[in-house]
Amino acid sequence: MRNAKHICDGFTADSMRLMVHRGHGVPFTWKDEGGKPLRGEFYEIDEEDIMPIHSMEVSAGYEARWLSIILDNDETARALVYLYPPTENQFFIDVPQCDYSMFRIRS
Repeated sequence: MRNAKHICDGFTADSMRLMVHRGHGVPFTWKDEGGKPLRGEFYEIDEEDIMPIHSMEVSAGYEARWLSIILDNDETARALVYLYPPTENQFFIDVPQCDYSMFRIRS
């Protein structure tokens, strides 16, 4: 994403659930009516630069979806988000605030 331009921080219009793998810290998210809006950073990236990322995410089992987002500057937009199918097991830690930047793995 070296050529990506940071647009703004914001959050999804949909309620999401965020979990992090206990071993390597990789986040997983999906739509969840009982969740919260997912907070994150939003970037503009051209198609040539997104293709290697897209291929990696999809081959790892993620599903690419366009979601409505609300930016911190009060604009609305759509963002490509990679969702992972829900899974429950001892290797995942729930992030109830749905903000990966606030998450810390506790040893």
